[in-house]
Amino acid sequence: MKQTDELTKALEAGSIKLPDFPEAVQAALDADSIKLDLGEVKATVGGKTASMFYVKTIPVGDSWLNGALALVDGDGRKVSNLFWYGFDLGVRNQHRPALVAQLEGPAKIIERTSKDLVAAGLYDTIDEARNAVISGRKQKGLPV
Repeated sequence: MKQTDELTKALEAGSIKLPDFPEAVQAALDADSIKLDLGEVKATVGGKTASMFYVKTIPVGDSWLNGALALVDGDGRKVSNLFWYGFDLGVRNQHRPALVAQLEGPAKIIERTSKDLVAAGLYDTIDEARNAVISGRKQKGLPV
């Protein structure tokens, strides 16, 4: 499995762990069609900045297309000239809400989400939406 020196150091230091990869991605890693790197997500809220690291996957080599297809569940329509930027952007966007929540605190997240749910017509009142959001966060083990 190919990986950058930066990622190797972070793994050895225990500051990051490799995720469990789907079977197709693991096969592409074993075939050196994907290289692992250390990615970073940053967020700024109210003048406060936070960042976190994640394992970045990069299709490489002569079989880079096999690696790219493995990362998008074999959907050839998703593999395009924008793959490199778009795929990583999607991965970073999965981590960004946790950073924003860390900076804002749960109260602001709950309030904003409640307002969005009422505006979308999913709940009639803010109280109903807030109770649903709090319940969902508790089920996920998130702070309320």
